[in-house]
Amino acid sequence: MAKGQCLCGALSFEVEGDPLWSAICHCESCRRATSSPFTAFVGFSRDSVRWTGDTPASYAHSEKAERLFCKKCGSQIAYMSNSRTDQIDLYTASFEDPNAFAPTKTAFREEALSFIHAIPNLPDWN
Repeated sequence: MAKGQCLCGALSFEVEGDPLWSAICHCESCRRATSSPFTAFVGFSRDSVRWTGDTPASYAHSEKAERLFCKKCGSQIAYMSNSRTDQIDLYTASFEDPNAFAPTKTAFREEALSFIHAIPNLPDWN
């Protein structure tokens, strides 16, 4: 069983079973929703996820999908596509062990920001 939560811990979840897929998304919608250059998701069957804290709030920015987030801290926690009604995409970084879900593919690579390729060569800033 894998567990995860939002930044403040009010919204938490447990997932049973293996992921269906894991990916990095470069689409503009995900970038704007998270204010990040890309987003990592892990796809699971919707019935394998159990919310153990608060109930997530939701926002449907289009007819295509709904985004779930914590109503206390605002952390994005999941994405639900209307074309894949049996799946839920959980944000990889929300898991207790995000390294357990390394991405195996990428989505919307053609929308990736131009500086993404340079990230591995940047010096540390700490």
